[in-house]
Amino acid sequence: MSLKKLIFKSFLVFSMVAIPSALVFAHSSHDHSQLPYKWEFSKNVKKKIERNINSNIPNGIVGLSRFEQRKLNSYGIKVGNKFSSSIGGVNALIERTTMGVRIIKAKNINSTNSEWLIPIKSSMNVSKVSLIKLDHIGHDHGVRNIEWTFGNKTNEKIVKRIFLSEGGFLVGLNSFEQNLLDEYEILVGNRFYISISGHKLAAERTTAGLKIESERTNSGVAKAATDISDDNV
Repeated sequence: MSLKKLIFKSFLVFSMVAIPSALVFAHSSHDHSQLPYKWEFSKNVKKKIERNINSNIPNGIVGLSRFEQRKLNSYGIKVGNKFSSSIGGVNALIERTTMGVRIIKAKNINSTNSEWLIPIKSSMNVSKVSLIKLDHIGHDHGVRNIEWTFGNKTNEKIVKRIFLSEGGFLVGLNSFEQNLLDEYEILVGNRFYISISGHKLAAERTTAGLKIESERTNSGVAKAATDISDDNV
Protein backbone atom coordinates (compact mmCIF):
# COMPACT_ATOMS: atom_id res chain seq x y z
CA MET A 1 0.00 0.00 0.00
CA SER A 2 1.39 3.44 -0.96
CA LEU A 3 2.29 6.09 1.60
CA LYS A 4 -0.61 8.29 0.45
CA LYS A 5 -3.16 5.50 0.92
CA LEU A 6 -1.67 4.59 4.32
CA ILE A 7 -1.80 8.19 5.53
CA PHE A 8 -5.31 8.74 4.20
CA LYS A 9 -6.57 5.60 5.97
CA SER A 10 -4.85 6.40 9.26
CA PHE A 11 -5.90 10.06 9.03
CA LEU A 12 -9.55 9.01 9.07
CA VAL A 13 -8.93 6.95 12.22
CA PHE A 14 -6.95 9.80 13.82
CA SER A 15 -9.73 12.28 13.17
CA MET A 16 -12.40 10.04 14.68
CA VAL A 17 -10.34 9.57 17.86
CA ALA A 18 -8.91 13.08 18.13
CA ILE A 19 -12.24 14.88 17.94
CA PRO A 20 -14.28 13.79 20.97
CA SER A 21 -17.98 13.24 20.42
CA ALA A 22 -20.41 15.67 22.04
CA LEU A 23 -21.52 13.80 25.14
CA VAL A 24 -23.97 15.26 27.64
CA PHE A 25 -23.04 15.20 31.32
CA ALA A 26 -23.57 17.74 34.11
CA HIS A 27 -23.39 20.62 31.63
CA SER A 28 -25.23 20.39 28.33
CA SER A 29 -22.37 22.06 26.43
CA HIS A 30 -19.50 20.29 28.18
CA ASP A 31 -17.96 16.92 27.44
CA HIS A 32 -16.66 15.35 30.67
CA SER A 33 -15.07 12.29 29.13
CA GLN A 34 -11.43 11.38 29.74
CA LEU A 35 -9.26 11.50 26.63
CA PRO A 36 -6.39 9.11 25.87
CA TYR A 37 -4.00 12.08 25.85
CA LYS A 38 -0.94 12.79 27.91
CA TRP A 39 -0.53 16.50 27.26
CA GLU A 40 2.89 18.13 27.44
CA PHE A 41 2.47 21.70 28.70
CA SER A 42 5.03 24.32 27.67
CA LYS A 43 7.68 25.36 30.21
CA ASN A 44 5.85 28.62 31.00
CA VAL A 45 2.55 26.90 31.77
CA LYS A 46 4.28 24.21 33.81
CA LYS A 47 5.86 26.90 35.97
CA LYS A 48 2.46 28.52 36.47
CA ILE A 49 0.90 25.21 37.56
CA GLU A 50 3.82 24.40 39.86
CA ARG A 51 3.52 27.81 41.54
CA ASN A 52 -0.12 27.04 42.31
CA ILE A 53 0.71 23.59 43.69
CA ASN A 54 3.52 24.99 45.87
CA SER A 55 1.58 28.04 47.11
CA ASN A 56 0.36 28.44 50.69
CA ILE A 57 -3.24 27.83 49.58
CA PRO A 58 -3.10 25.55 46.55
CA ASN A 59 -6.49 25.09 44.89
CA GLY A 60 -5.38 23.27 41.77
CA ILE A 61 -7.11 25.84 39.53
CA VAL A 62 -4.90 27.58 37.00
CA GLY A 63 -6.02 30.17 34.45
CA LEU A 64 -4.81 29.94 30.87
CA SER A 65 -4.34 32.66 28.27
CA ARG A 66 -6.45 32.79 25.11
CA PHE A 67 -3.51 31.34 23.22
CA GLU A 68 -3.28 28.36 25.59
CA GLN A 69 -7.05 27.84 25.36
CA ARG A 70 -6.89 27.92 21.56
CA LYS A 71 -4.02 25.45 21.67
CA LEU A 72 -6.14 22.91 23.56
CA ASN A 73 -9.03 23.52 21.15
CA SER A 74 -6.81 22.78 18.17
CA TYR A 75 -6.08 19.32 19.56
CA GLY A 76 -9.73 18.53 20.29
CA ILE A 77 -9.44 19.01 24.08
CA LYS A 78 -12.74 20.64 25.04
CA VAL A 79 -14.00 22.29 28.22
CA GLY A 80 -14.84 19.50 30.65
CA ASN A 81 -12.46 16.96 29.10
CA LYS A 82 -10.00 15.20 31.39
CA PHE A 83 -6.48 14.25 30.34
CA SER A 84 -3.17 13.43 31.97
CA SER A 85 0.05 15.42 32.10
CA SER A 86 3.44 15.30 33.81
CA ILE A 87 3.89 18.21 36.23
CA GLY A 88 7.06 18.47 38.27
CA GLY A 89 7.91 14.85 37.56
CA VAL A 90 4.52 13.66 38.82
CA ASN A 91 1.68 12.40 36.65
CA ALA A 92 -1.46 14.47 37.10
CA LEU A 93 -5.06 14.04 36.04
CA ILE A 94 -6.32 17.38 34.75
CA GLU A 95 -9.68 18.75 33.68
CA ARG A 96 -10.08 21.64 31.28
CA THR A 97 -12.33 24.43 32.58
CA THR A 98 -13.84 27.52 30.95
CA MET A 99 -10.96 29.67 32.28
CA GLY A 100 -8.08 27.20 32.27
CA VAL A 101 -7.39 23.85 33.91
CA ARG A 102 -8.11 22.15 37.23
CA ILE A 103 -5.83 19.53 38.75
CA ILE A 104 -7.94 16.61 39.94
CA LYS A 105 -5.16 14.31 41.09
CA ALA A 106 -1.40 14.80 41.41
CA LYS A 107 0.02 11.36 41.92
CA ASN A 108 1.17 8.37 39.95
CA ILE A 109 -1.53 7.42 37.48
CA ASN A 110 -1.52 4.14 35.63
CA SER A 111 -0.73 4.99 32.02
CA THR A 112 -1.73 2.78 29.13
CA ASN A 113 -0.39 2.23 25.66
CA SER A 114 -3.42 4.08 24.29
CA GLU A 115 -2.19 7.35 25.82
CA TRP A 116 -0.83 9.71 23.18
CA LEU A 117 1.91 12.06 24.33
CA ILE A 118 1.13 15.34 22.53
CA PRO A 119 2.04 17.76 21.12
CA ILE A 120 5.73 16.98 21.64
CA LYS A 121 7.76 13.98 22.77
CA SER A 122 11.31 12.66 22.57
CA SER A 123 12.19 10.68 19.47
CA MET A 124 14.83 7.97 19.61
CA ASN A 125 15.41 8.12 15.86
CA VAL A 126 16.37 11.78 15.50
CA SER A 127 19.82 11.31 17.02
CA LYS A 128 20.62 8.85 14.19
CA VAL A 129 19.76 11.26 11.38
CA SER A 130 22.79 12.58 9.56
CA LEU A 131 22.20 16.08 8.21
CA ILE A 132 24.42 18.57 6.41
CA LYS A 133 24.94 21.55 8.71
CA LEU A 134 24.04 24.75 6.87
CA ASP A 135 24.04 27.67 9.28
CA HIS A 136 22.65 31.11 8.49
CA ILE A 137 22.81 34.10 10.80
CA GLY A 138 19.78 34.03 13.09
CA HIS A 139 18.86 30.44 12.29
CA ASP A 140 19.53 27.35 14.41
CA HIS A 141 20.01 24.37 12.09
CA GLY A 142 20.47 21.84 14.85
CA VAL A 143 18.77 18.44 14.84
CA ARG A 144 16.22 18.23 17.67
CA ASN A 145 15.58 14.96 19.46
CA ILE A 146 11.81 15.45 19.27
CA GLU A 147 8.68 14.29 17.49
CA TRP A 148 5.88 16.83 17.00
CA THR A 149 2.16 16.18 16.52
CA PHE A 150 -0.05 18.90 15.06
CA GLY A 151 -3.74 19.45 15.76
CA ASN A 152 -6.45 18.23 13.39
CA LYS A 153 -6.60 21.20 11.00
CA THR A 154 -2.84 21.42 10.49
CA ASN A 155 -2.60 17.64 10.21
CA GLU A 156 -5.26 17.70 7.48
CA LYS A 157 -3.47 20.53 5.65
CA ILE A 158 -0.23 18.52 5.53
CA VAL A 159 -2.05 15.36 4.41
CA LYS A 160 -3.52 17.30 1.45
CA ARG A 161 -0.04 18.53 0.51
CA ILE A 162 1.25 14.95 0.58
CA PHE A 163 -1.38 13.95 -1.98
CA LEU A 164 -0.46 16.86 -4.24
CA SER A 165 3.32 16.45 -4.02
CA GLU A 166 6.02 14.15 -5.29
CA GLY A 167 9.12 14.03 -3.13
CA GLY A 168 9.73 16.72 -0.53
CA PHE A 169 7.26 19.60 -0.22
CA LEU A 170 6.62 22.89 1.55
CA VAL A 171 3.78 23.74 3.92
CA GLY A 172 2.98 27.26 5.08
CA LEU A 173 2.01 27.80 8.71
CA ASN A 174 -0.23 30.59 10.01
CA SER A 175 0.74 32.83 12.94
CA PHE A 176 -0.96 30.57 15.49
CA GLU A 177 0.87 27.49 14.23
CA GLN A 178 4.17 29.41 14.21
CA ASN A 179 3.56 30.68 17.76
CA LEU A 180 2.79 27.14 18.83
CA LEU A 181 6.23 25.97 17.67
CA ASP A 182 7.81 29.03 19.34
CA GLU A 183 6.12 28.14 22.63
CA TYR A 184 7.88 24.77 22.62
CA GLU A 185 11.21 26.29 21.50
CA ILE A 186 11.23 24.78 18.01
CA LEU A 187 13.23 27.42 16.16
CA VAL A 188 13.54 28.40 12.50
CA GLY A 189 16.15 26.09 10.99
CA ASN A 190 15.55 23.24 13.45
CA ARG A 191 15.26 19.75 11.95
CA PHE A 192 12.95 17.33 13.74
CA TYR A 193 10.27 14.72 13.14
CA ILE A 194 6.54 15.29 12.77
CA SER A 195 3.87 12.63 13.28
CA ILE A 196 1.24 12.87 10.54
CA SER A 197 -1.69 10.50 10.96
CA GLY A 198 0.58 8.01 12.69
CA HIS A 199 3.45 8.29 10.20
CA LYS A 200 6.78 9.89 11.09
CA LEU A 201 8.25 12.34 8.57
CA ALA A 202 11.46 14.38 8.71
CA ALA A 203 10.89 18.14 8.67
CA GLU A 204 12.68 21.46 8.95
CA ARG A 205 11.12 24.65 10.23
CA THR A 206 11.49 27.67 7.93
CA THR A 207 10.56 31.33 8.32
CA ALA A 208 7.16 30.70 6.69
CA GLY A 209 6.37 27.10 7.60
CA LEU A 210 7.89 23.66 7.12
CA LYS A 211 9.88 21.64 4.62
CA ILE A 212 8.79 18.03 4.86
CA GLU A 213 10.21 14.81 3.50
CA SER A 214 7.52 12.73 1.80
CA GLU A 215 9.07 9.36 2.69
CA ARG A 216 8.34 7.67 6.00
CA THR A 217 11.29 7.00 8.30
CA ASN A 218 12.09 3.43 9.23
CA SER A 219 11.24 2.23 12.72
CA GLY A 220 14.93 1.46 13.28
CA VAL A 221 17.59 3.71 11.83
CA ALA A 222 16.07 6.89 10.45
CA LYS A 223 16.50 7.88 6.80
CA ALA A 224 19.17 10.53 6.39
CA ALA A 225 17.46 13.74 5.36
CA THR A 226 20.51 15.24 3.68
CA ASP A 227 18.48 16.69 0.83
CA ILE A 228 16.58 19.11 3.10
CA SER A 229 18.21 22.43 2.26
CA ASP A 230 18.07 25.63 4.30
CA ASP A 231 16.14 27.76 1.80
CA ASN A 232 13.08 29.52 3.17
CA VAL A 233 9.55 28.67 2.05
